[in-house]
Amino acid sequence: MLDGFFGQSSLAGYALSTEDNTVAVDPSVDLALAAPLGCGFQTGAGAVLTVLAPQADSWLALFGAGAVGMAALLAANTVDGVRTIVVETSPQRRDLALALGASEVIDPAEGDAAERIRALTGEGAAYAVDTTGIPAVLADAVRALAVGGTVVALGLGAGAPPVDLRDLVMNGKSIRGCLEGYSVPSVFIPRLLELYRAGRLPLDRLVSVYPSTVMGVALDDQRAGRIVNPVLRW
Repeated sequence: MLDGFFGQSSLAGYALSTEDNTVAVDPSVDLALAAPLGCGFQTGAGAVLTVLAPQADSWLALFGAGAVGMAALLAANTVDGVRTIVVETSPQRRDLALALGASEVIDPAEGDAAERIRALTGEGAAYAVDTTGIPAVLADAVRALAVGGTVVALGLGAGAPPVDLRDLVMNGKSIRGCLEGYSVPSVFIPRLLELYRAGRLPLDRLVSVYPSTVMGVALDDQRAGRIVNPVLRW
């Protein structure tokens, strides 16, 4: 396959690549760990470190704790003093988020997540990342922001989010888009791997390796929330 998915190829044992689409990593790096850095992990971590660049002692709300959301959580943990709230439907992923350093977790089925976030933070989160692509969830993320806050919207699906424009204008809130973390892969991926080697970015906690012959099992486990990021090994 050539450029079959985001210019990376996918679901194949081999891929054709070009020089500007190749990132060299140390031979000691486990390729099963490095594989998700090209997409999901880079996107989540970049949304936090490159796009938002949160200040110390601020609150960051993360909506969705899949591969992108969990990578965003781990990236936030590398910034001193940033406190995180994870909104996620899966109890297994909420538990994992707490184990990985989330300050608080919220089950959106138990009430208004935006109001819960405002109650926990006092005035709302300074930053938010919506990884779900669901318009209504993006609207919740905007409502959860403090005055002057910013939300990064990832993978927004069809339909305009029901965002109160008066809230955006009167309270100085912003919605930012983000593609692949707005990072330079040849620079950012080695940076993430250095953080991993230093014990500051435990990406291995997010990866589950499956033989390519059980691809369906891997997808089922991911959809059920039993794992975060499946990697197929040929």
